[in-house]
Amino acid sequence: MQQDSGASLESGRSTNSDHAFTKGDASMNSRSGQSAPDLCIDYDALLRMNPDFVCVLYIPALKLRYPVVYSKDNADYLHTTFEGKHNAAGAIFYDCTSPKDFRGENTYLFGHNMKNGSMFGTLKKFEKDAALCSSDPYIYIYTKDHVRTYRIFSYYETVDGSASYDDFSGTAGYDQYVAYCLKNSRAALVDTAVESTAASADADKRSETQEKTNSTSEDGSIVRKRKTRSASESTIDFAERPQLLTLSTCSGRAGGNQRFVVHAALVGVE
Repeated sequence: MQQDSGASLESGRSTNSDHAFTKGDASMNSRSGQSAPDLCIDYDALLRMNPDFVCVLYIPALKLRYPVVYSKDNADYLHTTFEGKHNAAGAIFYDCTSPKDFRGENTYLFGHNMKNGSMFGTLKKFEKDAALCSSDPYIYIYTKDHVRTYRIFSYYETVDGSASYDDFSGTAGYDQYVAYCLKNSRAALVDTAVESTAASADADKRSETQEKTNSTSEDGSIVRKRKTRSASESTIDFAERPQLLTLSTCSGRAGGNQRFVVHAALVGVE
């Protein structure tokens, strides 16, 4: 993947507003294992406003909701808002080297860590209050044709150019990457079910009524530990190697190379 520019702009305000891409409020009674929140989005209006528009990103736990843009250069929206205005906040943008339709093994979205909480300025709330993620660990991607639901399984601080941004291929590469993310996570997301990559069919069947916490073996494979969970929760079956979503923002002092990342796995498409 192509790295972000390394800019750490943490001041200024976004010009994005909810009315620019919604015509109603989200239905917040939707929970894990059920339908995604019902956002009313005028996709045609958003495309007229900005032809680079690809989707709407929504994280209920953080009340984060923004249109996402795709450009040929990741630097294009560092200082340019969705509406095309020059602004320090920029826009949430899709990694230019990722397949545009979210079909890649790992899709990266970038946004600035703004002091006023706009863009990805609220992502680190997960680190400060683990209950935010454990109570509602879902990220939603809305396109004109589908709603993709992802479940968060890891978040942590890292640095630009770390293995968090590595490309991978094949089952071994996927397993190694996920194991790295789990190992570095700042929180044990005990309500995230993780299937062992070496699990038997019988164990997979039993896992429907049990929850697994995360651990990794010395060879980097994902192993399971079980805890009771609700059968209605959407769980992550890493044995199926679901597509990943990674959100990345700056962390620490302006101009530094520290980053904060959130990793999630696809658990449903509507």
